[in-house]
Amino acid sequence: MLPYFYRDRIGFLLLGNFVQSKWPRNEEALEEIGFMPFPKMLDIPVYENAPTDVFFIPKSTTKRKEAEAFLRFIAREDVQYALNKDLGYIPPNKKARSDEDRFIQAGSEMLRQAEGLAQFFDRDTIPEFDKIATPLLSEFLNTGDVAEVTRKLERARLQVFGSGTEAKAQVR
Repeated sequence: MLPYFYRDRIGFLLLGNFVQSKWPRNEEALEEIGFMPFPKMLDIPVYENAPTDVFFIPKSTTKRKEAEAFLRFIAREDVQYALNKDLGYIPPNKKARSDEDRFIQAGSEMLRQAEGLAQFFDRDTIPEFDKIATPLLSEFLNTGDVAEVTRKLERARLQVFGSGTEAKAQVR
């Protein structure tokens, strides 16, 4: 999508900050690029997508002690800051300092203000909701009608999850 973005053929992308390393390096072009959270819908609490890279210890490892030591090391605030500063990412450790980049700062603040996080919308919701919601989000890309897609998403949410505490109990 970036070639289309660079040539002013699209004006909005729903992307993570991983793309930041691909932005043009001239200040004039960077000034035209902004950051914003996904639009708030009705009176529903704000949750954000925040994909994270993770490290796992294989169950069959013969080096469990060393693997656990590595995980403790990589999770430290100072290591998270250094690693993610070089990668251009938001550190997943909440206590880690974030890079001074305006996109990283805006993303960090947005995640701090969210009431909850999911890594990937389509993978973190139940299949029944994804089957309805993902096509609605695609429809929005064609129509641009925020009010209509909001109404349809809310109707789908109520259809699949119900309302109130009943709905919250069903969310994975």
